[in-house]
Amino acid sequence: PAAGYDAHQILSPREVKTLPVMVVEVDEKSLAALGRWPWPRTLLAQLVDKINRHQPAVIGIDVFMPEPDPMDPGRLSKRGEAKAAGYGDNLAATPSHDAVLARSLAATRTVLPIAGTPASTGMSMRVPPFAVHQGDTSAESHSQAMGKLMRFGGATTSIDEINRAASGWGLISVDATGGTVRRVPLTATIGGTMVPAFAVEMLRVAMGAPSLRLVVAGTSVSGIAIGDRFIATEPDGGVRIHFSPRHAGRFVSAVDVMEDRVDPQSFRGQMVLVGVNGVSLGDYNNTPLGIAMPGSEIQAQLLENLLEGSALIRPSWAPALEAAVFVLLGGLLVWV
Repeated sequence: PAAGYDAHQILSPREVKTLPVMVVEVDEKSLAALGRWPWPRTLLAQLVDKINRHQPAVIGIDVFMPEPDPMDPGRLSKRGEAKAAGYGDNLAATPSHDAVLARSLAATRTVLPIAGTPASTGMSMRVPPFAVHQGDTSAESHSQAMGKLMRFGGATTSIDEINRAASGWGLISVDATGGTVRRVPLTATIGGTMVPAFAVEMLRVAMGAPSLRLVVAGTSVSGIAIGDRFIATEPDGGVRIHFSPRHAGRFVSAVDVMEDRVDPQSFRGQMVLVGVNGVSLGDYNNTPLGIAMPGSEIQAQLLENLLEGSALIRPSWAPALEAAVFVLLGGLLVWV
């Protein structure tokens, strides 16, 4: 099935018709101009403020901040490095970098990432309200359907000071079977709690929907409802991304945003993803097109799929057809 799926992608990649998602990338040019990663969170806050000034629909920050900012003046003072960093003597009046970023996040509609882990991490996790609509499904069937969702024992998130300032939280973990990203779970469970995918949560926040609904039919998941929008999934709650080749119009460099070299209209009403795409930082994944893509680009393509309804879903009759083709080809080989 994977080989057939990859062949379909290579022969018929998705055609980019519109660009509803902009990726603000922390690329090599940005790192050279603004300093090595990780940046002080005050700088990340400035970037969020610059984007928010152009009235985007939502901003997804594809960056984890599981510890307090190591460049915070309070932490530097304990190591005797504050003066060398240019903070002077009055540290008590200097707000923490994490507090500055939290204020910027709270001032706009932002979504932060969650990563699933095999075992519990002890980190607190915030998720949106997520109900299950099961119709006439029996309790046993409902349990079987829920058992098909991808499951994690714990989660990695950002520190709570930053996390609680966001408007939404979504899972960025993907199914990278064989080292290639083909499928993405639109929902999963972490320690028994349902969590939406990062792209799904960006849609919810952009639409202003208060909650999500998982639609179950029989022993399988049918899809996810966000307000009046329904997104069909495979029985385990996943979808297959229909990839397009890299499109330059999807990206803008973070340093160009910081230095006001970007058309304000390119952000207005758009979904904006902030991601670290510097080649030296290694956040790249293989795709069926044979092209390695950073995680933020994969999230952007998933969002485009969900908005266009172009995600690929393996039909229920596919296994029978694949088995029949296998038997037919095997018989032909024996005959030859």
